[in-house]
Amino acid sequence: MGACEGWRPAMIAIVLCVLAVLGTQAAQGQEMKLRLKSYEAAKSLLIKSGFKPVPLKHNKDTDFFCEEGFCQKYPEAINCSGTGLSPCRFVFFSKEKNAYFIVDTRGETRLAVTGTHWAHGYELADIREHQKN
Repeated sequence: MGACEGWRPAMIAIVLCVLAVLGTQAAQGQEMKLRLKSYEAAKSLLIKSGFKPVPLKHNKDTDFFCEEGFCQKYPEAINCSGTGLSPCRFVFFSKEKNAYFIVDTRGETRLAVTGTHWAHGYELADIREHQKN
């Protein structure tokens, strides 16, 4: 037995761990390629990638962010904050993954993507609620 044979299982474990981390980062990186792009550019890229904007029904009495034609222009907007930065959230659907994809933005005059993620349970309930109204 050579002096290095005892290291073989440990080295295999380390290599597998590194590959797992790199694989996770690559998957997250694909979703984050939209970060800091304009919302219009991100929306275009998502549509070209097979995502569909989810048209939502808005209530003019409660969805105050829908003023000045915002929700006509962006029917996929699920909500926006009333703060000065106006963070907004938009919903897309991936038929391939059979899942909803969320795009978060900031900015009032030029929407810029701040993050993306696959919708979680509580967000799914909110999306379905807006689809029913």
